[in-house]
Amino acid sequence: MAPLEQCLVTVTAQYNQRSSTDTSTIINRHINTHINTHINTHINTHINTHINTHINTHINTHINTHINTHINTHINTHINTHINTHINTHINTHINTHINTHINTHINTHINTHINTHINTHINTHINTHINTHINTHINTHGSAHYTSYQNKNPSTTITSPLALRLNEDANFHYGE
Repeated sequence: MAPLEQCLVTVTAQYNQRSSTDTSTIINRHINTHINTHINTHINTHINTHINTHINTHINTHINTHINTHINTHINTHINTHINTHINTHINTHINTHINTHINTHINTHINTHINTHINTHINTHINTHINTHINTHINTHGSAHYTSYQNKNPSTTITSPLALRLNEDANFHYGE
């Protein structure tokens, strides 16, 4: 049975059971009940909508805050990791460059010192050998001539050292025999 038919049946039954003076009361009561039901339904719907909207807004805000916090934490962690990696790479590169420069300078100084010492030793040895050879050749050559001259003048004296002979000859030359 449709709601309107049910309403009429109810009103008719109540009407048949009451006196004519109660008819308007019964009808008004029924109408008021219907109106109140409609109003209450409308109010409740409006209130529920408002409450649900408020609750949903609050829940969504809370959820969004939680999600955003989680996302931001994740993003910040990722960004910080990337930045720290970049900074550490830059710092390590700078430190390694500085260390390598220092080490290379130290090694090069040591190598150059060693090479220079070795070269100087070699050069000095070569120069000294050359000078000594030249001096000895000169002394021996000059001394031999003095030796021969001295031996010719002093046959009884024997001088075996060319340098001693040279010094002796120089003394004889300057101071006489």
